[in-house]
Amino acid sequence: MTLRQISLLCGCMVEEIHSALEFTSDADVFGLFEQLERTLTAEDAPNLVTALERQRENFFGVEMFSQVLRCLSDPEMLEPLLVAMDWVWGMGHDGDGFQAALAYLVESKPVRSRAVLQTLHERRPPNISGERNEWLME
Repeated sequence: MTLRQISLLCGCMVEEIHSALEFTSDADVFGLFEQLERTLTAEDAPNLVTALERQRENFFGVEMFSQVLRCLSDPEMLEPLLVAMDWVWGMGHDGDGFQAALAYLVESKPVRSRAVLQTLHERRPPNISGERNEWLME
C-alpha cells in the first residue's frame, strides 16, 4: 500500500470515527482508533488536528484523537496537544494520562521539543496555558 493510499484510508477512518463517537459502542470506537494508529503517517497530522478540534466538547473524542496524535512522536504536535490539554482541564478532568504522554513526548525528543516549546513561550498563544508550557520546558 502506498503512503497516499494509507493517508486516504486515514481520512476516511477519521470520518468514520466521528460518526462512531456519536452512535457506536466504546469497544467499536476503540477498534477504529487501533486501526487508525496502525495506518497513521506524518502526512495525516493536519487531518488529525482538525478531527481533534471537532471533538473539543467531547472528552472521550479529545482523549482518543490526542492519543493518536501523540503516536506520531512529533514535537510539532505539541501546540494542538497543549490546546487539547486545556480543553480537558476545562471539562473538569485531571488529564493525568494526557500529561504523562506529553511529558514522554518531550523527553523522547528533547531538542526539537524544547525549540517548539520555546517558540510557544515567546508567542504566548491565548488558547494555551503558560503554566503547562513552562512545566514541559522544565
